[in-house]
Amino acid sequence: MGLYELALMGAPTDEQIRELAECLSSAIDPFGLRLGEEVGWSIRPTRFDPPQTTAAAVAFFGGIDVSEEGLSAVLRSDIPILPVASTDGRFEMEIPQQLRALNGLNYSTAGPLRISTALLECVGLLPRQRRVFVSYRRGEARGAALQLFDALSSRLFDVFLDTHGIPPAEDFQAALWHRLCDSDVLVMLDTPSYFEVDGPVPNSVGLLQN
Repeated sequence: MGLYELALMGAPTDEQIRELAECLSSAIDPFGLRLGEEVGWSIRPTRFDPPQTTAAAVAFFGGIDVSEEGLSAVLRSDIPILPVASTDGRFEMEIPQQLRALNGLNYSTAGPLRISTALLECVGLLPRQRRVFVSYRRGEARGAALQLFDALSSRLFDVFLDTHGIPPAEDFQAALWHRLCDSDVLVMLDTPSYFEVDGPVPNSVGLLQN
């Protein structure tokens, strides 16, 4: 299993599969990820049951008398499902009843790029959904924090580091609070005196101690 799992269910055509694979591969390549490796890629599976700890999403391609095999199990698992009709006006005809309440797309209008983007949104693999807040004590972990900032930024994460993200004359603690609340992931660099309170703390650990 990959770090992420994507599946195409229902009745995608070979051409649609190829187009989506190309778009997805181009989108995840800057993250150092490969389709079929770190990002699992299941085509028309009769059973799609990724681990609960893995971010997963499904695009279900409708059609006349399309097979619904495995669909009920995916719905019970709460994996996001994107219904995809062939063209505008055919949603009711092509999409199974149990998916019609979901917001879907049609392939002729949306195209492979939009559908690929929607799948990546569902598993949190778009840059705007990858906001990271790095909390550390400057005297002990400044070097590691800078290395982490560079490594994550190069992989298109939106990384907040206090020495890079707060303009001069800004309210330091207020800026930290707003960025922390707006982040998806908190990375704490745990060093021996990380949680010690010994006076003013001129870095992002101070916010967590208040």
